Amino acid sequence: MKSELHHGMNISNGGQILAVALIAPDASGQTRSAAEMLIRYLQQSTGGSMQLQSTLDSKIPDGMYRIYIGTIPPESKSEVDKLLTSLGSDGFVLFPHEDSLTIIGSTPWGTEFGVIEFLERYVGVSWLLPGADGEDVPHRPELCIPFETIREEPASISRHFFGTEPAGSLAEWAKRNRMHDSIHFHHNMTVLFDTQVFADHAEYYPDGLVPTHPDNWQPCMNEATAAAAIQRIIAFFDENPEEISYSLGINDSLNYCEANPQHPNYTGKINSIGYLDMSDVYYPWVNKIVEGVLQVYPDKYFGLLAYWNVYDPPTTVRLHPRVIPYITDDRMSWIEPDKQTAGHHHTERWQLAADHLAFYEYLYGNPYCVPRMYVNKMAENYVYAENHGVIAHVAELFPNFGEGPKPWISAKLQWNPKQDVTSLMNEWVVRAVGAEAAPFLQQYFDKWELFWTTSICSTAWYRKWADSSVRYNFLDLFDPSYLQDISFQDIVECRQLMEQVVVKAATDAQKKRAQLLMCTFEYYEASVLSYMQSHGINLPASAQEALELLIANSQCMEFADKRLNLITQFQAHPAIFASTDLFSFQGVWIWRGTERAITSGLLDWIKHTPDKEAFMEQLEIFARDEQKPFLRDYALFVLAVMDQKKNVIETNSLDMTAYIHPDQQALAWKWTLREISGLSHGTISLDAMPLEVGTYGAVVQLNVLEESQAQTCANWYFPILDENNEIVDQVITGRVPVSSSEGAEIELEVIFEVAKEGCKVPLTFQIYDIKQGEDFKVGMKSLSLYSLNNDQNQI
Repeated sequence: MKSELHHGMNISNGGQILAVALIAPDASGQTRSAAEMLIRYLQQSTGGSMQLQSTLDSKIPDGMYRIYIGTIPPESKSEVDKLLTSLGSDGFVLFPHEDSLTIIGSTPWGTEFGVIEFLERYVGVSWLLPGADGEDVPHRPELCIPFETIREEPASISRHFFGTEPAGSLAEWAKRNRMHDSIHFHHNMTVLFDTQVFADHAEYYPDGLVPTHPDNWQPCMNEATAAAAIQRIIAFFDENPEEISYSLGINDSLNYCEANPQHPNYTGKINSIGYLDMSDVYYPWVNKIVEGVLQVYPDKYFGLLAYWNVYDPPTTVRLHPRVIPYITDDRMSWIEPDKQTAGHHHTERWQLAADHLAFYEYLYGNPYCVPRMYVNKMAENYVYAENHGVIAHVAELFPNFGEGPKPWISAKLQWNPKQDVTSLMNEWVVRAVGAEAAPFLQQYFDKWELFWTTSICSTAWYRKWADSSVRYNFLDLFDPSYLQDISFQDIVECRQLMEQVVVKAATDAQKKRAQLLMCTFEYYEASVLSYMQSHGINLPASAQEALELLIANSQCMEFADKRLNLITQFQAHPAIFASTDLFSFQGVWIWRGTERAITSGLLDWIKHTPDKEAFMEQLEIFARDEQKPFLRDYALFVLAVMDQKKNVIETNSLDMTAYIHPDQQALAWKWTLREISGLSHGTISLDAMPLEVGTYGAVVQLNVLEESQAQTCANWYFPILDENNEIVDQVITGRVPVSSSEGAEIELEVIFEVAKEGCKVPLTFQIYDIKQGEDFKVGMKSLSLYSLNNDQNQI
């Protein structure tokens, strides 16, 4: 029976649920799922049982509170209909009346968010991380719902994190935190101007040729293509009447018809981030398309990207009110006053050109190698956005839940930016690991926030981006050299804090989350401790220093190996990392710990030192130490180089005359142009050599033959292939900066394992970021490959 308490609905008494959930017989699948979610969490929290029934069911029990989900009882209809008037599609109403509670939205999305509000507000449920371990569901056998009317809608009509799309725990976590991507805006010219559809219209494309590349082009922007686009988009809405928007987002390309200086619409103007300004070509064309479609479908929206060549607002037109430009920026850079001033100015220029704005944020997340915390600045930015006409948000997050509360807080603030970020942070850490452990977790994240909002501004990594006249409008996530500015002491202090979190976590669920966060810290720790802190070495002053150098490099190898193993483990655990492939983008986030080449330096030192015998004696001891395999392998590698053991390249009779010349001729690189950036990378690849199972060390010595303006870097990058030419492993080292001075020497070394019989290896190294017109002449002095297996490592 229902409680007679008058201060609210006592829907659970001693673990007995005194309510029934009701939905209309024709309820949508989403509404039914929302009702089932409410029941599931109420039962989990109270320990009781609850039924879901249709409003037409003749067996609805008397004496129970009735919770109507997505439908309205007759006695409440007049009041609820008023509350729903003008409410946005994600908005909802919670309306109590006598012995009933109505939870309903303007759409099934709004109804689902209303159920989530009920569970968060009254039951105390929170979805801190993806998956069951990330849920916090308080035990509440006594549950009283106050008589209060709630009417709520989000500050932004569309909210989305890239990286949470695949069905599963990530998508569910995002949805539970009220993310709903309702506006289409992303790169879409490839779809709109499908080359198969317009194969007979080469004039629609740059140079009058139908493109063969999937997206390295933009359509010509004229009356003919506008008319074609209008027809295509009307047909899309005919087939998809439920869609409320269409994307007019440019492709990810600089290849515009109008970028040709001979084109009559060539502007020749450079925009605020250093690229040819196409805004006064693109945005008038967008308006033509939108006006044409709206004649048939007057209630649709059109999203697009204010990005790259069209980053700046147009100066000749104002965008149609149904167009929503997504302004792309890495607003972490607003930690710097001049960057914030420029960002605000740019946003406010856009306000003069468009009725509505959206923020496209580079919020990462993956693939940064330590937690990129800046939640206080992030909160300021969301408030600024609401105050300046921003009605939609999207973020390239690809969640890295080692960042703890950051994704959760972002989702909360996209819904309501007026929430206090300090309170949100405190709520997350307390609920995640318990009140006793929370202060240590808070200090841990505070340390990372201090690094990313204060220390980072003076680093070479940040300044290279910030001070460039031509730059992407996101920080250089492809360059992990910020790791060089994190000290060993920083890592020690972070470990101490996380160990306290693990020790002091309270409940079983909180202990699991503490262990999860500790696992992510160990990835960050391994990233920092394996990354090259310097690129060259000073010759040792003693045998002790030489041995310390060897030990340090072997420790880098060990942490690099741990890091790679953790990356592999994380792929199956989205609560830690999104499924971003860190081996993509030519392996920029992968390194082996051997980037600081030491073998040749030690060889030079040993030729001139009186400490040779002491060093060699200890080196032999290390080479036999099976308890320390990384130190053993590095010692074997140094011994092989010093004693000139058998070079496997010579054993395999590879013809090296094309690479090594007595008169030091320049290497003939195989160049690959990255069309989007205009930068090339050069590759030198030897024929594949069969290798037995075991460990190997490779070292190449290059030297710069002519002075160059190139700012490049180099690394090892090769596969290990099985007998069917399938890749069984990849050997990728970190990119080492290369001097462009004539006579400069470049040395790359790597230790790797062949773990499978019948494998072969095409030793390959690369140089990167050569601009068009630059020449980089490099000769090869030597290239050696040594077996580090004791039974094969004979003179």
